[in-house]
Amino acid sequence: MKNEQTLKPDFSRFPHEALFFHAMKMHRKLASRVFEEHGFHRGQPPLMMALSHEDGRTHSQLADLMEVTPATISNMVKRMEKAGFVIRRPDPEDERRKRVWLTDLGRSKVADLRDTIAEMEQITFAQFTAEESAQFSHLMEKIIGNLTTALGGCC
Repeated sequence: MKNEQTLKPDFSRFPHEALFFHAMKMHRKLASRVFEEHGFHRGQPPLMMALSHEDGRTHSQLADLMEVTPATISNMVKRMEKAGFVIRRPDPEDERRKRVWLTDLGRSKVADLRDTIAEMEQITFAQFTAEESAQFSHLMEKIIGNLTTALGGCC
């Protein structure tokens, strides 16, 4: 029987892109599990955080902010409305347009969400020293700068 250590891939042979992709994939999987344990579905945390920063946004504003289609936002909002996290109201300036507001339950869930995000950060960076954490932030800023340039300054 093979040793468990030999079953793990040797990432030292992979380029940085493979490591980056693998880390993102694992983080997303863990985030889904942790968020679901706290009663959140995938996609809800960024929407709730966006509303906590500026409540009463339109579906199109949320779609632009989250870089998804308005139909995706509509489905997310419907699900969150059923859960009691948000409510949709007509825009007073244009009643054809709906604005999304956090409910009292939604606002209390945002506090839970912040705790959950802190938990995720603790899990993700548990074995980092303060110096490594600062270095990671610096390197990620460089990566974001490189990708922003490659995308023509967007995002």
